[in-house]
Amino acid sequence: PKNEIINSKSNVFTLLNHSLRRFIAQFKFQLTVFSSIFIGNVPFEAFTGPIGIGSIILQSINSSFLVFLYTFCIINISIGIINLLPLPGLDGGQMIIAVINKLIGYKITLRWVRLLERMTLIVFFILLVKITLLDIEKYLLYISETTL
Repeated sequence: PKNEIINSKSNVFTLLNHSLRRFIAQFKFQLTVFSSIFIGNVPFEAFTGPIGIGSIILQSINSSFLVFLYTFCIINISIGIINLLPLPGLDGGQMIIAVINKLIGYKITLRWVRLLERMTLIVFFILLVKITLLDIEKYLLYISETTL
């Protein structure tokens, strides 16, 4: 974002058009990244969790306000894409259940939906713990390298 200078005399429509084009480009990039993750082209160690995200946010705040806003937008787009995954408990899962109910005419019971949501939550929690432990390991490695 530093190399993009927005003219303060631009009208609202020009700014909205620019923002929309940047959002679409970032959304496409995020979809490419997520598809690479699911295909298996990205190693698990490349993930970052809450500690890594906090570090990235602090680095962006120390850089400039525009970099912080850009980073914040990227994080929000990523969370939005994850929320659209067709997994129970996420909005994408709710859409899949609604489509199944409408197209097939088979009503998935609330009991099964809740069971699937709990299973998804357990998997997400296990992934969160594993990624957080990787974050701690990366942080401790960084500390040990910088103190040498």
